[in-house]
Amino acid sequence: RPPSTPPPAPASNKNSPRALQSGVYAVVNFFTIKDLEHLSGVKAHTLRVWEQRYHFLSPRRTGSNIRYYDGEELKTLLNVALLVKAGFRVSQIDQMSGEERITRVMSLTAPYICQERAVAGLLDAVTRMNTELFEKLLDKAIAEKGFSRAVTCIIFPFLEKIGQLWTTSHLLAAQEHFVTSMIRQKFAVAIENARSRIRRELTFLLFLPEGEWHELGLLYVWYLLKSRGFAVVSLGANLPVADAAAVAAAMKIDYVYMHLRAVSGGFRWENLLSELGASFPRTPVVVSGPVTVHATSVGVPDNITLKSSLSDVVSFLNGC
Repeated sequence: RPPSTPPPAPASNKNSPRALQSGVYAVVNFFTIKDLEHLSGVKAHTLRVWEQRYHFLSPRRTGSNIRYYDGEELKTLLNVALLVKAGFRVSQIDQMSGEERITRVMSLTAPYICQERAVAGLLDAVTRMNTELFEKLLDKAIAEKGFSRAVTCIIFPFLEKIGQLWTTSHLLAAQEHFVTSMIRQKFAVAIENARSRIRRELTFLLFLPEGEWHELGLLYVWYLLKSRGFAVVSLGANLPVADAAAVAAAMKIDYVYMHLRAVSGGFRWENLLSELGASFPRTPVVVSGPVTVHATSVGVPDNITLKSSLSDVVSFLNGC
């Protein structure tokens, strides 16, 4: 597989709270109130009310009077949000020390709370760039839930939250690379160890087109295929469609598969679909991922199938 090169970092935002007056970026992230809303699920309006009435959040302000929060305040809010979901009153939580809040959160046993607690722990490890803690939490989730459930219940929800920070430039490129590198290692191990008692006579060709670097979704599909006994030829990310078509023509390929999570600014669905239809005229092509929802108004060639959700992908693979 050709080496994978990370995508370029998004353009820096000079108005971001982490852009210091000297022009040097801080190593520790600072978050806006909208970031906290996305990461915690607590509405920005509610956060403002909590700041006025209680003491557990103390945002600082930029020179232009914009609120911003650091990693410790994010960790506090995530714990508060979990306790609120578990039935604690905010006034009661406000009276707790930080240590007591953590103890209470760790004692919660409801499955959905445990999943959100695991996601919150990963977020905390990323903001602190704590490699040991991040890997420990990943290993714990995989050991307790199994690889597939850990991916769907914890890793992918975590990546959705991280993706929001990445697109708003509130995540350092080093942190994004840290996250994807660590998770990619776990995916590679799972793929290597995947076994099936059934050998299926179908071969899938996996690749991502030029401009798409986010491999984790495709790696998970690789794992699902291998664990079901399918043969897989994986060509990796950022590959010209013509190159993938040349490989398919030289081999017996039953399906071509790509998973699109994010695409470059110049991406055009009609162009990709037209190229896929022309390049694989006799081979079914499956395209999955969240960006497929944008193809609803575009004509889709007969040999191309779109799958927008993970459940759709699993149903399709189970039917092969």
